[in-house]
Amino acid sequence: ELTPAKREKLFDVVIEQSLTYSIIEVSVDEIDSLGIHKCNIEGMRRAINALSIEPDYVLTDGYAIPGLVTPNLAVWKGDQVAISISAASILAKVYRDRIMIELDKNYPGYGLAGHKGYITKSHTDAIKEHGVLPIHRKSFSNIAEIINSAS
Repeated sequence: ELTPAKREKLFDVVIEQSLTYSIIEVSVDEIDSLGIHKCNIEGMRRAINALSIEPDYVLTDGYAIPGLVTPNLAVWKGDQVAISISAASILAKVYRDRIMIELDKNYPGYGLAGHKGYITKSHTDAIKEHGVLPIHRKSFSNIAEIINSAS
């Protein structure tokens, strides 16, 4: 497991050393309507399609991408065994963490810069105290439970 500081340094290295890369976002509404698994697959598809150089072969972390024209292989725990998957994971994690740090400025009291949006006791307590935000994925069980208990 990399520390946040190490990931930040590696983020810049990956950007500098990559022939091409892409970072995409999947909206909260998409996740709530399609589900996180379908959105992960669709997000990988969008990221691949957004590359400025078409890859000869694609490795993905754990899940295959149905219908992808480019030859590809899903690798279980791929971020632990394939440098390209590790690099993609670093870009995704740092990008998401940076978004959470920025959102923390807009939504004080939720601790987003600390827990980065992951389900923690402090995050759940903050939601119960301050309410569900537009950025929360209402289809996730912990958020749905809070919404249901409030109504």
